[in-house]
Amino acid sequence: MPPETASKVRVKADDLRAMVTGIFAARGTTDAAAVADALVWANLRGIDSHGVSRVPRYLELFDKGESAPDAVPTVQRPRAAIAIVDAHGAPGPVAMNRAVAEAVAAARECGVGWASVRGTVHTGAIGYYTSQAAAAGIPGFTVAATRELGPSLEKAVATVRGGHSALVNVVLSKLSTERSVARAPRSSEQGPGQGG
Repeated sequence: MPPETASKVRVKADDLRAMVTGIFAARGTTDAAAVADALVWANLRGIDSHGVSRVPRYLELFDKGESAPDAVPTVQRPRAAIAIVDAHGAPGPVAMNRAVAEAVAAARECGVGWASVRGTVHTGAIGYYTSQAAAAGIPGFTVAATRELGPSLEKAVATVRGGHSALVNVVLSKLSTERSVARAPRSSEQGPGQGG
């Protein structure tokens, strides 16, 4: 008898987001919903390597003390257009959301904004943060570098024109992963479990 094949389980995006938020909230994560939203965003765009499959890794980082679920990022503003976010070990989405908010605020005030993040762990799909800037009406360019899976550099660019945005996500890595290059997102109304 052939081995049984696992069937795919479809879960509505909102239900998945709520479940993942609950997992991170139970561990005392400062902004559990932000982490969940970033991970589910990746899944909805077919970037499963940066989606909810990362939850066990985040929990492992908490257990090993390599990340602090309750960390609150702090910001230094050496210049009006520059923000330096110290994550203090916070999960990547918590730190990166703060960086995007600071960069967008600086861009509105000065015409350009720059934010850097230090002291964080896995950020998830970098295009998520660039998309946030675009949604705020600010063109964005996001770069992340890591050594976790071998030397790699990930860049995302979002342009905004006439109320529409375009996102290009590029990964340069020594290792081949499931990450995407310029993948079109699925409809926000049709994620996994919603006919998408």
